[in-house]
Amino acid sequence: MRYWIDYYKSDIAELRELADDKFYQSQMEWEYGNRDSAAVLSEEGREINQRIADTKENLNESYDSLNAAKKDFQQALSNQRAIKARLDRLKALHKGYIQKNSEKDALLYKEKTCKDCGRTFKYRIDWEHQPNYCNECKERFKRFRNG
Repeated sequence: MRYWIDYYKSDIAELRELADDKFYQSQMEWEYGNRDSAAVLSEEGREINQRIADTKENLNESYDSLNAAKKDFQQALSNQRAIKARLDRLKALHKGYIQKNSEKDALLYKEKTCKDCGRTFKYRIDWEHQPNYCNECKERFKRFRNG
C-alpha cells in the first residue's frame, strides 16, 4: 500500500512539472503570435491536468485503503489486548484456586513412617482405614502373596 502512495505522489509531482512546462510553452507561443501552437500546448496541459486529477483519485483511494487497514489493525490489536487481559484474569483466578485447594489439601494430609521400610508417605486424615505401609511395600506384599 505504501508503495502505491509513494508512486502516486511521485507521479503527481512529475505530471505537475510537465503541465507547468506545457502551459509555459503555450504562453510563450501565444506571445509570439503562434495561436494554433499555443492552443495545442494548452490542450496538452489540460490533458495532463486531467491525468493529475485521476492520479489524485487513485492516491485518495490508496489512503482510504490504508486508513481502513490501520483501523482493522487497531481493532485486532484491541481485541488481542482484551483477550490477553481476560487470559491474565483467568490465570490469576486459577492460581488462586490452586493455592486455596493446596492449602486445604495440606490440612487433610499427614505424613507417616512405613512400618516395613521406614520411608515416609502421606495419607489423608479423613480416610476410614489409615495405612501403615507405603505404596511400594504394599505392591511388594501383593506380588509376594500372588506369586
